[in-house]
Amino acid sequence: MTRRPRTSTPHSPLAGQFFSAQAPLFSLSAGLWNPPTDIFECQEAAVIRMEVPGVLPADLEIMARGRRLIVRGHRSEPRAAEILCYHLTEVRYGRFVRVFEFPFALDQREIEATFEAGFLVIRVPKQRPAPSSITITLLSEEDSGL
Repeated sequence: MTRRPRTSTPHSPLAGQFFSAQAPLFSLSAGLWNPPTDIFECQEAAVIRMEVPGVLPADLEIMARGRRLIVRGHRSEPRAAEILCYHLTEVRYGRFVRVFEFPFALDQREIEATFEAGFLVIRVPKQRPAPSSITITLLSEEDSGL
């Protein structure tokens, strides 16, 4: 049996921000279906791995708006003409929308998405910290107006 890493650690840069109650993950499709999703953190990125079997890549849309990553999709139902009767129905069909809030603004050009074997994997690079020092410009007494 393979051990999974801990869910979060206090040493993780995003643990207290991205995975906190103040930056919730939520879905706009509460009454429909929500693809099972794993979110984990690597050294350089946060990764969202969403299970979407039966969804075609053409039926998926990923958008970045400010600090939010929005994933929309649609899974089509089988044609009713082919079905005589149902004996068990567990698979959900229709549209879904998932919204993930990050503790930093997202750059859509930097986000990468792949689709393989029914999984959508979205890699969101972590924001690089801005320089913490400010350069001081020396003005002559004439320029300062004093």
